[in-house]
Amino acid sequence: MVKKFRPIHTPVHFARMFEREGLNKAPLIKAKTKTKLNISELFDASGKLFNHVLAPGDIRWDLARKYAELKKDLNFSSFNLENGLRSVYSSRTQGENKAYEAGFVGQTHVLQLARSLRNFELGHKFVLHRSIPSVGANYELKFAQTDSIEKKYNRFGVSGCPEAMWQLQLWSPKGYVGRIGFNFHSEGKKTIVTVANIQGAVGKKEEQLAFESKTGKPFGEVLVEGLQQTLGSEFEYRGALPSDNNQTQYRMTFRKVKPQKLKIWDNKNKMMNEDRRTIKL
Repeated sequence: MVKKFRPIHTPVHFARMFEREGLNKAPLIKAKTKTKLNISELFDASGKLFNHVLAPGDIRWDLARKYAELKKDLNFSSFNLENGLRSVYSSRTQGENKAYEAGFVGQTHVLQLARSLRNFELGHKFVLHRSIPSVGANYELKFAQTDSIEKKYNRFGVSGCPEAMWQLQLWSPKGYVGRIGFNFHSEGKKTIVTVANIQGAVGKKEEQLAFESKTGKPFGEVLVEGLQQTLGSEFEYRGALPSDNNQTQYRMTFRKVKPQKLKIWDNKNKMMNEDRRTIKL
């Protein structure tokens, strides 16, 4: 019989977690509003995240404050929050999405919340409005923010992507060809980029093969290399394996990209996760 341990969620533990996750770092983007948050905005954020107004001195006010700031300055929405909570982060510390309508209480839920907020903030800083290298005539790479977490397609044939908040998409004159989905999170001084999704457009196999014939590389490999070239070497790149059996494409892509191969990360592998009872944050 495996002994169960009580989840750790003391103020000291949370404070160290927030420091590691970059929650309390200076804002990455200059605020659009010059006014400070008012008490009503903070109370609304606390109610949204924890289903009640936190007690004075509760360390989780840091989360409520960050949520309210992002909502006010970057239009952070309930959809963005849910997308970030479902996103995949390749890390030795794994968070977990909370139950529907429950508040953020335990360590794994608070960790996933902190990463959701940080993912949104980092993406707005490093993804939007970035120029992207060319991939040849008649093809274009485009950054996009995930706008659906449901497994359905929009009018351009782009499917929902619950596992990633940000996307780099490949387009041809005939339309959407494929994409990679990725996320940001912090680990102390390091900023991690997790490539969590590689997916071609449905019904566009011939176009994907034509692109590979012209460039000499599959579209997924070109997109990951384009992401690295655009963001630069200041990030650490990791490749997350999907939970299903279709892992071959991911492994091949992560091993072949240049100049920086992605470390292949299996979040289901216990050897790649630390014991949360003894982790030193």
